[in-house]
Amino acid sequence: MEFIKKNLVLFELGSSVFMILGCFLPFITIRAGDLSQSIQFLSGLSNGILVLVLAIAVLVLFLFQKPVIAFILSIIILITTLYSGISTFQFYQSASNLSVSFSFGFFFLIAGCILTFVSFVAALDRNR
Repeated sequence: MEFIKKNLVLFELGSSVFMILGCFLPFITIRAGDLSQSIQFLSGLSNGILVLVLAIAVLVLFLFQKPVIAFILSIIILITTLYSGISTFQFYQSASNLSVSFSFGFFFLIAGCILTFVSFVAALDRNR
């Protein structure tokens, strides 16, 4: 925990960068035989813009040292990401002959939310 406290700014910025990058990276990959198509969170899913705006807001809130609000927004990002990911996964999985898998963007968004939680706990511990 001491390492995180000493490098808290890097963890805070890193969590936001992970979430922002996750919006631009492939979110879900769909395969049918030899064909493959990736869907980005911003281009293929309606919640992508909301998540991108919230991820930028988390970055700004961390810069202004408001970790509680940033944590709340990251929970909204996590819920939105999980809902969009699972519903999109199930939609394409229900089609015949399609293989669906989560891609880097999904995992970057989840990792960013986890890093935000770690940063939030470290910031609370630092402020005691």
